[in-house]
Amino acid sequence: MARPAWPQGIAAILFLGCTGVASGRVVPTESCVKFNVVDGARMLVPVQINGLGPYRFLLDTGAAITMIDDAVARKAGLKPMTDIDLTTFTGIARIPLAPVDSISLGNRVLRGMKVVYCDLTRAYSFTAGIHGVLGQDFLSNFNYLVDRKERTIRFEESGELENTLLGQRIPTERRQSKFYLLIPGAGGFSDPMRFLLDSGSPYLLLYDKPAVVARLSVISFERDTLLAESAIGKRRLQPCRIGGFQIGGHFLANLRVILAETLPGEQRFEDGLLPLRMFAAVYFNNAGNYVILDPVLPK
Repeated sequence: MARPAWPQGIAAILFLGCTGVASGRVVPTESCVKFNVVDGARMLVPVQINGLGPYRFLLDTGAAITMIDDAVARKAGLKPMTDIDLTTFTGIARIPLAPVDSISLGNRVLRGMKVVYCDLTRAYSFTAGIHGVLGQDFLSNFNYLVDRKERTIRFEESGELENTLLGQRIPTERRQSKFYLLIPGAGGFSDPMRFLLDSGSPYLLLYDKPAVVARLSVISFERDTLLAESAIGKRRLQPCRIGGFQIGGHFLANLRVILAETLPGEQRFEDGLLPLRMFAAVYFNNAGNYVILDPVLPK
C-alpha cells in the first residue's frame, strides 16, 4: 500500500512526545506510553484491569466499546450484568456486558466503565497473547498523539499539543465517540464518502456497495480474493488498486484497497475504513472534534 511521505520535521514529535518536555515545562513521563506493533499495523498497549496486569491490549479507535478476553475477565473477577449484541467485522455476536472497577493506560485511569468479554481468539481470530481491545469508551475521554514512527502514545496534559502541533485541523463526524472523516466527492458525485479512522485495521477498506464503488477510479483488480473468517461469521474481500483521493492536505495516490462484501441486512454508517498505518502520526482532539494527520512542530 502506498503511503504519503512524512512531512519534514515529523521526527520532532519525538522530542515533544517522549522527553516529557513541552511548551517549556516538564510533564509526567507516564503520559507517554510505548506500544508494540503486530501484523505490521496493529498497536498493542499495556493495560491494567482492576489493578491487575499489565495485559496486551489492541488500541482500536474503530471500536466503540472495550473488549476483554474471557480468561482475563475471570482473573479480574468480572460479573456479567446482561448480554448485548456486538457488531463485528464478520457478523453479530451475543456476549456478556460487565462493570469494571478500573481500567488504566499509563497515568490515565477510568473507573466504573462497562466492558464486554469473550474468547477473542475465537471471535476475532486474533493471534495468541492479545488480551483485549481498548476502545473509544476509554480513548474518547482524552486528547492524545499517536506517533507510529516512534511507537508512542502521548496523552495531552493541558493543551501543550493543541497549542504546539502544526497541520490542518480536519473536522470529524462523531458517532459512538468514533472519528469519521469525510472524503470529498469523486467520480462526478457531490456527496462525500465517510471513512472511519481506524487504528485496528491493517488495510484501507471500502464496503462493496454500488454507490461507493462507482466513485472509485479503479485501476485493476487482483485475481485472488481473500476471506475474513471467525467463529462469528465470514466476509469475502476483493483487493484492487485505485488512483487515489484527497484528504485534508494529503493526496494519497496509487492505493491498494480491499473491497469488502456487504453482509445480508448490513447497514454501515461508514463507507470504509482509513487505517492509521497510512500516516506517520495522528493527533486526536476529542474536546474539539478534530484530528491532525502527520502533525509537525514549528521550526
